[in-house]
Amino acid sequence: MLTLPTRRPSREPNRPRSGSHTTRHRLALRHALAQLTPKQRAVIVLRFFEDRTERETAQLMGVSIGTVKSQTHYALSKLCALTPEEAYR
Repeated sequence: MLTLPTRRPSREPNRPRSGSHTTRHRLALRHALAQLTPKQRAVIVLRFFEDRTERETAQLMGVSIGTVKSQTHYALSKLCALTPEEAYR
């Protein structure tokens, strides 16, 4: 199972947020990620937390680029459904 990074990705803009909002956001994201299949979770972590390309992700996972694309689509759709209040931030 992949472990999540403990700090925010460097490309995310620094926005002033209260500690409770940040904690709620992090907990909601962790809960939503836990609802994904292992393959979907791996694709999300590699593509968006580690900033890997589709090709790199496919090579690391031992799957085709098409699989990376489809798993990314399904995973993002599920994450948006699970955390609608965070979807358009």
